[in-house]
Amino acid sequence: MNPSIGRGQNILIADGEDSTTLLLCMGEALSKFEKEATDAQYEIFQLLLREV
Repeated sequence: MNPSIGRGQNILIADGEDSTTLLLCMGEALSKFEKEATDAQYEIFQLLLREV
């Protein structure tokens, strides 16, 4: 990490390959988060059904 870049500042990635890799990683992380959230919602729904 560049020490001259402070927290909260935007970092422009000039290299197309790096930005593509970053977008793929972000997409994978979002997909994993969405799956975990969906799984948690399903578990809550199942618990609510057992209570009825």
